[in-house]
Amino acid sequence: MDPIAIMSSIKSAIDLARGIKDVVADSELKIKTSELVDTIIAIQGIVLSLQSENQSLLQSNYELTQKIVKFESWEKEKKKYKLIEISKGVVVFAFDSSQDPSIPSHYICKNCYNDHQASILDPIYIRNDGSRYSCPRCKAEFTTNVDTQIPFDDDY
Repeated sequence: MDPIAIMSSIKSAIDLARGIKDVVADSELKIKTSELVDTIIAIQGIVLSLQSENQSLLQSNYELTQKIVKFESWEKEKKKYKLIEISKGVVVFAFDSSQDPSIPSHYICKNCYNDHQASILDPIYIRNDGSRYSCPRCKAEFTTNVDTQIPFDDDY
């Protein structure tokens, strides 16, 4: 709401209150009192509207802050992965264990990575003639033509 409208309403209420003090006749007092009450009610409406607008802005601020926190968290998380080709034309993101040696090597889904999610690929099978991995989140599958197990850090 407009601060000028609030100040104008408050000034009107003050002027009406002063007018009531100066009124001699009973009917004039009732009219001025009624005008004062109407003005005060208008001020209350303005204040309630401002409170509602303020609450809406606080909620928007909270939601934007949460988005920033998630974005910053993902920016930090995604630096732990490198895009690698596990077979001709088949790419995934591999964990860079130099970032945290306590976490075992693993692949994450390239589709989920682009959605800001680190979804670890599950092996469906690993054989001498190839391997297949599946993303539990988006159900994408990644197949290799040769036995490509998760490489050791020296291999990528």
